Amino acid sequence: MKVVADEPVVGVADRVAAVADLGDDAPDRLLESLATDGLSLPAERGLPGIARRVIDRLRGARPVEELGEVDAAFEILGLHVPPAGRAALHLARSESGDRQVSIKAIGSGFGGGRTLTLAVDEDIPERNRCMVIRQHVTLAVRRFERDAAGQPWIRTDVVAWSNREFVGLDPCVHCGASGDDLDPLEFDEDEAGALDLRSYDAAVTRKSAMTLAGKRKADIGVDVGGKAGAGFHLEQQTTISCTASYTFPAGRWFLPYRPAGDTAALPYWAVR
Repeated sequence: MKVVADEPVVGVADRVAAVADLGDDAPDRLLESLATDGLSLPAERGLPGIARRVIDRLRGARPVEELGEVDAAFEILGLHVPPAGRAALHLARSESGDRQVSIKAIGSGFGGGRTLTLAVDEDIPERNRCMVIRQHVTLAVRRFERDAAGQPWIRTDVVAWSNREFVGLDPCVHCGASGDDLDPLEFDEDEAGALDLRSYDAAVTRKSAMTLAGKRKADIGVDVGGKAGAGFHLEQQTTISCTASYTFPAGRWFLPYRPAGDTAALPYWAVR
């Protein structure tokens, strides 16, 4: 994967420090600053005056303990293999904009973040077990308080993107699950894409040209050596034009399914 862009995102705490002395104009200036970068405050829509409350809480805050840097990781893309079958992924060789993943990670506790845009340029040759591509990220974690009597909180800053890691899954916790036991609140089943080979005597290969497109959000927590809980909010926008090839063994029924609402994910494979 090639890095197209890597930029910092100023966190809420640092934006508050820049506007806190502007008096009555401070809340509007804070909200304008956040809107420019597509950010918002927690519960902004449901809690009037949230900007003033955040400013009052963070004004004069100071770090009281450095908890160090920690590594975290999350999945960018996965290729899942039908049990006892094979799978491969081939990218469409067109405009690079059809093979991009854009990521925004913002630290919890009003911390700063970073954005990352990747051009996906690796095919995944045919393989017999599932795999994922993980993006590692470096987090700086500090304990803050406003005054001696104030309630301290943990601030996480996303300070750098680290390596991207290809990982083979053996076993995969999702593929091979019973197609009769999937939680409909957690997963979307693709009944139209199911393949029933229970009465067939040979393997079948299916090739599907598709565009993986969609946006997902997640809150990712990280334990800091048992001292504190850190974390970050993740937003990922994916647009990948590709062809997925699957070979299914005879004698089973296969059901593709995905995390609920995740239209940019390649499917897991349940069986019967």
